[in-house]
Amino acid sequence: MQNDGLVKLTPRLKAVAGLVLPGQPMADIGSDHGYLPLYLVSKGIVPSAIAVEVRQGPWAKADHQVRLHGLERKIEVRLGDGLKPLKPGEVATAALAGMGTQTMIKILTESMPIVNRLKRLVLQPMAEIPVLREWLYRHHFHLTHEELVREGDRYYVVMAAGLGHKPMPSVTELEVGPLLIANRHPLLVPYLAKTIRQDEQVLLELKNITTEKAVRQQQLLEKRLEELKEVMTWLSCAKP
Repeated sequence: MQNDGLVKLTPRLKAVAGLVLPGQPMADIGSDHGYLPLYLVSKGIVPSAIAVEVRQGPWAKADHQVRLHGLERKIEVRLGDGLKPLKPGEVATAALAGMGTQTMIKILTESMPIVNRLKRLVLQPMAEIPVLREWLYRHHFHLTHEELVREGDRYYVVMAAGLGHKPMPSVTELEVGPLLIANRHPLLVPYLAKTIRQDEQVLLELKNITTEKAVRQQQLLEKRLEELKEVMTWLSCAKP
């Protein structure tokens, strides 16, 4: 944990904070204790923030933290589902961190009038990251930033997206991250190496199963491994 003034942020949340548009109001969806808006407001990065929680317990914790730090005039804690407690145009950035991709897609799909008035989405999915990238491009968003951060022995992908149609990245770019590849992110090699090791272990286990589903999973995994290894080869050969 890193001590950042009033609150402590994990490296993961610090990366999320780094992609929020400065100088403009933001919303943190699924805010938990409200650490992200507390950090952003207390550091003067944003003038105000809205922390949203769907459950009473986490809402009460976030509200308590905001009042504890005397920031209730700048941070409003709202109880509600996803983006629904927001008004269109009320904030410039909406951050969704620590959720599964399907949960994020559901939240965004259910509140498109609000989403379409945002200047930026900051997303930190926990799984199915290529699916989220593809969804963004299919719904007229494009990636503006991608970050990798290591926390303990886990790697997290943090991305920012803005409205505006751009060509769909290739299958490999969707899998790995078009901007992570383009910028040759310094953590990309160890991240891919770990992913490849994990996939190879799963592949070994699948080879002992002969069901049609297992065979299909094996084929998909072999294809993915081929793509990941191609990127690793390119990274090792490409000039910085």
